[in-house]
Amino acid sequence: MQVASQDPASAKTVSVTYTGAQTAGHLNVVAIGWSDSTSTVSSVTDSKSNAYLVAAGPTTDAGTATQVIYYAKNIAAAAAGANTVTVTFSNTVASPDVRVLEYSGISTSTALDVGVGASGTGTSLSSGTVTTTNANDLLVGANYIGASSYSAGTGYKARIVTTPDSDLVEDETVTATGSYSATATQSPATWWVMQMAAFRAAGSGGSSSSSSSSGGSSSSGGSSSGSSSGSSSGSSSGSSSGGSSSSSGSSSSSGGSSSGPFTTLTPHHTALTLLQTQQFSTNAPAGTTVNWSVDGVAGGNSTVGTISSGGLYTPPSSAGTHTVTATNAGTPSNTLSVPVAVTNLTGITTWHNDVARTGQNLQEYALTPATVSGGSFGKRWSCALDGTAYAQPLYMANVSIGGGIHNVVFVVTMHDTIYAFDADNPACVTYWHISYVNASAGITSISDVNAGCNDVLGEYGITGTPVIDPTSKMIYFVTSTTENGVYYQRLHGVNITNGSEPGAPGTPISASVSGNGDGGTSDNFNPLYQMQRPGLVLTGGGIVIAFGSRCDNYSWPWHGWVMRYNETTLAQTAVFNTTPNALSGVPDDGGIWMSGAAPALDSEDNMFLATGNGAFSDTNNVLPVPAPNNDFGESLINLNPTTLTMQDFYTPSNNAVWTTHDLDISSAGMTVLPDGSGPSNHPDVVLGGDKQGHFWMMDRTKMSGYSPTSDNTVQYLMLPGSNTYLDYATPAYYQGTVYQSVSHGSLMAFPLTNGLIPASGVTLPQSAVPTSQSAETYNYPNPTPSISASPSGGALVWVLDNNASGTDNGASALGPAILRAYNASNLDTTLYSSSKLSADTAGNAAKYTVPLVANGHVYVAGAGTLTVYGLAP
Repeated sequence: MQVASQDPASAKTVSVTYTGAQTAGHLNVVAIGWSDSTSTVSSVTDSKSNAYLVAAGPTTDAGTATQVIYYAKNIAAAAAGANTVTVTFSNTVASPDVRVLEYSGISTSTALDVGVGASGTGTSLSSGTVTTTNANDLLVGANYIGASSYSAGTGYKARIVTTPDSDLVEDETVTATGSYSATATQSPATWWVMQMAAFRAAGSGGSSSSSSSSGGSSSSGGSSSGSSSGSSSGSSSGSSSGGSSSSSGSSSSSGGSSSGPFTTLTPHHTALTLLQTQQFSTNAPAGTTVNWSVDGVAGGNSTVGTISSGGLYTPPSSAGTHTVTATNAGTPSNTLSVPVAVTNLTGITTWHNDVARTGQNLQEYALTPATVSGGSFGKRWSCALDGTAYAQPLYMANVSIGGGIHNVVFVVTMHDTIYAFDADNPACVTYWHISYVNASAGITSISDVNAGCNDVLGEYGITGTPVIDPTSKMIYFVTSTTENGVYYQRLHGVNITNGSEPGAPGTPISASVSGNGDGGTSDNFNPLYQMQRPGLVLTGGGIVIAFGSRCDNYSWPWHGWVMRYNETTLAQTAVFNTTPNALSGVPDDGGIWMSGAAPALDSEDNMFLATGNGAFSDTNNVLPVPAPNNDFGESLINLNPTTLTMQDFYTPSNNAVWTTHDLDISSAGMTVLPDGSGPSNHPDVVLGGDKQGHFWMMDRTKMSGYSPTSDNTVQYLMLPGSNTYLDYATPAYYQGTVYQSVSHGSLMAFPLTNGLIPASGVTLPQSAVPTSQSAETYNYPNPTPSISASPSGGALVWVLDNNASGTDNGASALGPAILRAYNASNLDTTLYSSSKLSADTAGNAAKYTVPLVANGHVYVAGAGTLTVYGLAP
């Protein structure tokens, strides 16, 4: 092997020459690091026109550094000093460090096995663990560090240590498949980026994968001619060059007749966005001519998508399902077909998929009742998290990130960390991640010991689900930190393409309103007492944030708070307090938590949310509300999302008794049904529930206020169940049917009849009557259902059994979450359960979290793990 490097102080282009002669068929590896997290690599080229692809990364340490590993397989021969590698950046970067290496004995067709990368702070570096698929791999580790001294990892041999930057490339050879990582140490403790790429030894076979793409790669091109000679046995591999990706299918010979039959066509299942491509391959012997078609059209066309002579499929400009067929030209009866699902989903950017909180993703083409129940659906991979994720993951398609176009899933944790993972890559490629804790500087998450209960395990950090603005490419979320003994909550806005945060890192959250609830003349927001549990809302250029309490500690003064911030400046523009004034013998409280649900918006931009146990004083139904009768505990309310003024409300007649017995309304979220879904005299309705299992349908234009003797809503129901505490979930809605669950009971379907939920009995509350329900029952907490379907149907209901969260209120000891899927038309039959196969076991549960379904995958966040499910490739 041979190595070389260059590390100038700054440059836009860096060139490194291989000083020795290069042998045809060898492998070139290029490790590139630089000192920022926003610039990208525009291109990697060399004098011999070898093609360079991404092996790992880009991996960033937000605001500090980035590293990416490239490789070129089956290189051309070159005389000594005749091959120079040139790396071009998107702009001039500080401290670029380019290291090149040449290896022999690597597969010339499917060189890359897997790649992985991570970043952090400290003296111990690790790329993170990834499982190899090949028995004989060369593991190449590389880092980009802030320290001045280094040590290679155990089992690794240092090959390059640059001067003066001390950046390392190391390697070792393994002879068995398994879970591997690249490690190293540095001194003193500071930031670092560490990556590892595993390359297959010659003769190993297998199909290639890349840490920058999985399944399809974001690329365009591919001719409409539809035949190929030989067999393509590589999957598409993404290239982070110039903001686009290329697809590479490699030919391999398996011997036999030049027109021999083939028996496999892979991948078996493909889910693509409109900007992705997919390389298909057969095991046809060398010399066999394969004719390719899409939906029976040779080479495809602009309506169904095109497929090249080498099997590269490019989707059409519209969503739908298609069939790719490979036919042996010499033996036309030798033909195989596989499905392709193309989605136009651009993103899932808010809690429960839409602002009405219906839970619907109606752009899912790959996952149907048939595919999910057919035996090919299961756990595909999992990624480590540094804490528990109580928030729903979010998803953006076709993001310009990491030097290419990729689908990205965003996950936040209670350790105050946010991750941007490649949504399609089993190597857990992390484009960037940000940690808002720094123990050496005295900054930590807020300990649950300080809160005083086991409502969560260990710490409070980022709790509520973030929200993404797909236009500005910004994601917003709230952190909770202890900074040298002082408690803070901060609103952050981060660019999803690079992890950068404009301006100061976070706006401290504070608020004060007039009132005597805290014993004086004003009530003040307390960042220790208040918990940012509900999902964030983005509407009208503003970010709306709601708060409950940590642990319902009645020795603390706390309230329900709602605050609005300008999306661009992050300046606070409005504040609402649910219980500003005290009532004799009644705690103020009125927290807004809704088991993590976000406030719901209707088509008129009214905002609906629920408040918990607490004072209620507007007994005369006066709006606008005059102080001191402006307490709205234990109520369902409608706020103007811009001014946060009270527009309407419903407060049950028994609110005071329920408050005394801790029977929150705010245990459940609210769902706005589509306009016209209700009965003819109340066509526009909203649903709400409470801890006891009461279920209300209310007219959005007149919620009915308060009456001490009656509850005059459109419907006042009781969900089926025998437990005192029944409901910690938000209902879902799909094509005229409401889906809801109860604790110690089932998931149920309630098809609307003349706009009403089926019910029996005369006395209020009536009993809600489901038409189908799950065979499984769910303990605490009952799950919030989510819906996936395409415009033509194929609807599924997805839930998570999160009972094994290890927390309070009847949860079992910490253990795996269980993902289940049901046919939306009949819940009686379970189509899928992750508990049936040990290989499908999810990570440990986090209460209240909901699954994210997007582009053929289901993402389940939990305690220390993101688990990804999908169809077998």
